[in-house]
Amino acid sequence: MEKQQNSDIIKLQKYLPIIRNAGGWSSDEFAKKLGISRQALSKLENSPTYNMSQTNYMAIRTLLDYEINNNPDNELLQAVVNICLDDEELKVPKDRITDDDRRSVNAFITGAKKTGLDNKVVLAGIAAMLGVGAGILVAPAATAWIVKLLDKNK
Repeated sequence: MEKQQNSDIIKLQKYLPIIRNAGGWSSDEFAKKLGISRQALSKLENSPTYNMSQTNYMAIRTLLDYEINNNPDNELLQAVVNICLDDEELKVPKDRITDDDRRSVNAFITGAKKTGLDNKVVLAGIAAMLGVGAGILVAPAATAWIVKLLDKNK
């Protein structure tokens, strides 16, 4: 049981920036919601030597669950939490995901939100980038994003 809890904590810490970004929160906003400083959140998200406590884990999961239940329109947050943390069948292959992969997913989410890309396409792109689901999904997601971006820049 304790091994599973530690695994869940490590997984949340690893994917916290992606989840926060999918929820649409800046680091300041998310830290305020948690009642911690932005620096403490940055340490949780970025420091490989700082381990998330069980209390941090419970507070963040409670906040995520609350937001998902009270903001059903935020399908992206719900799906990203499901992909990164909850669904065993969609389990992200943790050994293959690097810091560069996480930064790429974060950049993809940010760019997709700025261009107004549909959540389903964003999810397909995230799933493909994290190695979940069919790899063929990344091409339509990336193509739709690039087309929309080019249209906005005309």
